[in-house]
Amino acid sequence: MSVPGHSVGFMATATAERTDPGEILAFAVEQRRTAGRAEVNVLVAAVEFAGVHSFLDQREFGPSRGVEQTVRLGGEGTPEVAEFAAAEFGAELEMTSYAAKRLMGDGLDLQHRLPMTWTSVQMLLAPAWLGRKVASMTRHLSRRAARYVDEAVGADAGTMSPGRFLDRVEAAIIKADPAAADARARQARSTQGVFLGHSNEAGLKSAFIRAQVPTIIVFDAVVARIAEALAVLGDTRSVDQRRAEAVRIMANPAQVIDLFAQAAQAAGNTAEAPEPQTPAFDPQRWLQPATLYVHLNQDCFEGREDGVVRMEGVGPITVAQSCDFLGHANVTVKPVVDLADTRASDAYEAPSRLWEQMFLRNPAEVFPFGTHLGRRKDVDHPEPYVSPDNGGPPAQTHAGNFAFLGRRHHRIKTHGGWSLWQPREGVYLWSSPHGAVYLVDSHGTRKVRAASRRAAAAG
Repeated sequence: MSVPGHSVGFMATATAERTDPGEILAFAVEQRRTAGRAEVNVLVAAVEFAGVHSFLDQREFGPSRGVEQTVRLGGEGTPEVAEFAAAEFGAELEMTSYAAKRLMGDGLDLQHRLPMTWTSVQMLLAPAWLGRKVASMTRHLSRRAARYVDEAVGADAGTMSPGRFLDRVEAAIIKADPAAADARARQARSTQGVFLGHSNEAGLKSAFIRAQVPTIIVFDAVVARIAEALAVLGDTRSVDQRRAEAVRIMANPAQVIDLFAQAAQAAGNTAEAPEPQTPAFDPQRWLQPATLYVHLNQDCFEGREDGVVRMEGVGPITVAQSCDFLGHANVTVKPVVDLADTRASDAYEAPSRLWEQMFLRNPAEVFPFGTHLGRRKDVDHPEPYVSPDNGGPPAQTHAGNFAFLGRRHHRIKTHGGWSLWQPREGVYLWSSPHGAVYLVDSHGTRKVRAASRRAAAAG
């Protein structure tokens, strides 16, 4: 029985009759595209509804208190909209007035301030929610700065994982207005603190720490070292349980020092050694080493534009933030790495020099839409390595035959029916088990050909 004013729901289309893998994949792609188009259409409708309620002449609205006014829902350069329009739009779509205001504001920002990102969204190259995220991240910027961000990243929306793309957005925001980025960073420091949650019936309580990156890194390192020391001394609890115990032990610095002394003695198998003496506490010994890579182009190096520091494990930060962060750590200055000098190697394993150069060029794994940006990755040879003992040629490990892959994706490539071809340095073409082809480069992933029934039948 249907309720007036409410739509009637239907069961999802069954796929039991589809037995061909290529057909199933095509069906899934079609349904996701339909859903994506619907999301974009709702966003377009929000923009249109705001448009018919935008006015240049505010004299149509009363100055009296409580009378409807015009409001700016988006950033600088977007038109003002009748104050009550969002409430009607939201009620009709069964969402709150606040959610409707955000939807309209995001749409107006995309239309008037972020045209390249808006085009990517409308062409279904990027999901609507990702475009809205860019709009909210750039709303505080001037219209000119927002356009700079849009021109820097708008064409790449949807070509990589959301996390990687939003890191690029954040880096572009910093470059668009470094002074404002530093001001926001200073303001954010006021939100630091340690916050306690509620206890539950088992007597457990949660805590949340919000602090600058160096503080969290040092905290995590000390917790890990205490947990490891407990294990050395025979604590058989899980790592997480020992880390929780480490937080309690940290409240007593003398106990921490004594624990490390006992663990060192136990690890050295010096059972007959004299009782450990409490050493003099040297704060510098507790500071963690840090290596900060700063990627600068020629214009940045010569001072013609401001650079962005990309800190591994953190993302883009301002130069001022990096200086502040490194003020709390032991700093090792390393020579500049020449990323153009990628000499080949005869060995199967990539030499550390080549590995580091390739990682600094592009740290992302090269599997389609891969997300792995860390250092714990495998190196794969797209053109299979042949041992020199079996007639293999020299210099097989080089930048043009080099691919970073996470362990799971490396296994999928080796045993899962995927094939990889590297036509030139930094460009990778993948073929899936059912015939889809993907191009992966430093800008992300693009599907060149969809999976096909013919490919599935041939397989």
